Amino acid sequence: MKAPRLIIYSLLTLVVAGGTYYYYFVYKAPRQLASPPKLEKVLPKNFLAAMNGQPAAGQTQVAAAKPGAPGAVPGAPAAPANPATFTGDGAGHMIATVKNTGRRPIPFTLHAGEIYENGKNRVVLLEGYDHLVVSGTTTQINLRSAALSSANVADDQPYTKSKDTVPKLDVLLQKSQNRPDITPEALQTAIIALAENPPLDVFAKFPRLHGDPSAGTGNFKVDTADIISAMQFLADNGITDRVAVGDPQLQMEAMIDPKSHDAAMRLYGITPEMEWTWWKHQLLQGDPSTRHYALYGIARYYPDVALVMLPKWAKENRLPSIYRLSAVRALAVTNRQEAIEILRQLQQLFPPDTDLYQSADRAAKYLSSHFNQPS
Repeated sequence: MKAPRLIIYSLLTLVVAGGTYYYYFVYKAPRQLASPPKLEKVLPKNFLAAMNGQPAAGQTQVAAAKPGAPGAVPGAPAAPANPATFTGDGAGHMIATVKNTGRRPIPFTLHAGEIYENGKNRVVLLEGYDHLVVSGTTTQINLRSAALSSANVADDQPYTKSKDTVPKLDVLLQKSQNRPDITPEALQTAIIALAENPPLDVFAKFPRLHGDPSAGTGNFKVDTADIISAMQFLADNGITDRVAVGDPQLQMEAMIDPKSHDAAMRLYGITPEMEWTWWKHQLLQGDPSTRHYALYGIARYYPDVALVMLPKWAKENRLPSIYRLSAVRALAVTNRQEAIEILRQLQQLFPPDTDLYQSADRAAKYLSSHFNQPS
């Protein structure tokens, strides 16, 4: 019995000894690690070249920033200067000239809303631009711009980028991208109105009753429909306090003009159901300087009423002459053939040397030519 026990004890001793050796000399022994890769194997080539003070592949060595200068990194290449020059006409057109004398293409990017200036002239880019300028080439890029000042002079001049900003301008330009109905003239009007809020005289083509002839340079006058479109665009973006939109003459001119009539009704909150009441109110209680305009509006949009009403106004001696003359001339606006005979009858009532006689004669001839009748 002693022999088997001895064998068992010997085996146990060998197992314990073997386990102890493996634990301390194999499992717990420090492992030998592989050698780390060389620096050149893990760093980007351009980074490594910069650390070594050498130009990166495809680049030429440039002067580093002066020692001690803010942000100076030994051996780091200097930032390239702006490669573009700008020339503009002070209004809707600007040219960027980009010259690349380097060995590699350079990116050239502009953003909508950037402002450029030359003296008092200020313009804004309407659209951004992103282009890669090929090495060894000079590229000219046509850019869309708009004047920011009604005092801008229309003349090709060099421009430089400005640090100025105009509140809400970026939002306005962004919204204009989704409004294809806005003409370039209307957008230009809206931009100047936003930046300067000038009087109507800057924009109006029609003769002003009580305007300021010295307002603006005359380069930004547009059709009435464009003014109304611009004011509506501003109103849609929460800008409702522009001086031009409150001018009583603009309201009357826009309501009479068929091209701007519907848009004016929307801008001024006039529904079709209340339009006749509106014209009647303007004639009897509107701004004294524009009441006679209502006669033209009634003639255009309510010709049946006008053919009965206007001859009575023309004959009424107690009315101021402006109302009588407007009544005669407005008969031509009815575009009705029967107005010709009415005008000939009125002409016989007026002395030949008066404005009333001449107006009746011209209105009758206008309508006769329209209907191909002998005058």
